[in-house]
Amino acid sequence: MTFENLLFAMVYERQFWIDNSDGEFTNKILYKIAKGAYTKRDRYSIASATKGQLRRRARTNKNGIKVNKAYCEKYGVGVRAMANHIRSGISNEILLENYDFERSVADNSKLLKEKGIKPNSERRLYEFKRWCKHNKIDIK
Repeated sequence: MTFENLLFAMVYERQFWIDNSDGEFTNKILYKIAKGAYTKRDRYSIASATKGQLRRRARTNKNGIKVNKAYCEKYGVGVRAMANHIRSGISNEILLENYDFERSVADNSKLLKEKGIKPNSERRLYEFKRWCKHNKIDIK
């Protein structure tokens, strides 16, 4: 994601989803927030993190994924269900980057185990392939 995309997404959310009637979120403030988040993005990237960094993050955040409870209540979604949805989305993105669609599920399972990527059970990989077909992701 480029800086411009991030800034546009923030302005869009402020315009259509956030109550900004008090004018607290000005363009200048959004620019500062986006700039700070974009320059520090490597700290939070799973791809750039080492296994030790991921373990430290897991220890500091024992609950896993933080979910906005007010958002869940507003849309009638359970907090745990939302966290599981986010967790599976992150897992699917990691698999999408590392999965070789020309190989069999068993070969991919071995390949992912060698890379140290979880979840790598064959059941999960079949579920991932169904997810790709359902979301019309080009697997060729």
